[in-house]
Amino acid sequence: MAQVLKEDVRQRIIAAAKKEFLSFGYEDASMRRIALEAKVTVGNLYRYFLNKDQLLEVIVAPCLKRIDHMIALLTNEAITFDRQDFNFDLSEEEIIAIIEKMGEELFKIRLKMKEELMILMMDSRLSKDIKKWLVALLRYLIAKGSDPSSAVLAESFATSIFAGLQEIFSEKIDEEVRLKVIKGYLKAFMAMIVKRDYIGEF
Repeated sequence: MAQVLKEDVRQRIIAAAKKEFLSFGYEDASMRRIALEAKVTVGNLYRYFLNKDQLLEVIVAPCLKRIDHMIALLTNEAITFDRQDFNFDLSEEEIIAIIEKMGEELFKIRLKMKEELMILMMDSRLSKDIKKWLVALLRYLIAKGSDPSSAVLAESFATSIFAGLQEIFSEKIDEEVRLKVIKGYLKAFMAMIVKRDYIGEF
């Protein structure tokens, strides 16, 4: 007779995995340590989750879904994680206002899903996928994706934006200050990109 999987055990494993990923990162995380922290055998752990990939996906999927929903809602479905074939026409002011609002919403997500967001941003594979999407979006904003040199510039901007957000999210600062910093950081970057005051015309 098959054993019944228990929800309280599953939640203990998830909590232990969050702690492990935050302490060691995905690559160095140990299923053995997760099992020990969750007070289950390694064999029992694998009955609940096939591998680290599945554990990571369960932890970060709700956070990713919430961010994607937020972006789609603010841009009337013009921008989502599912697409990189951007084709929208927003004014500079509209784009900057949307980005500022995104900063506010990211802050709210961090308040509710702090661990999940940090794990999402720390994992090199997941952050690589997000950065690739961000490069495509920035390239479109810079030059509608048409100029080859815009790809290099978009890559540089995406790297800087992502690294900056990682730093802002991990800093131990007052939350009101964090909100102002997030909004200011994203708004400053986007104003520079869409107005092209510093990068010239492509």
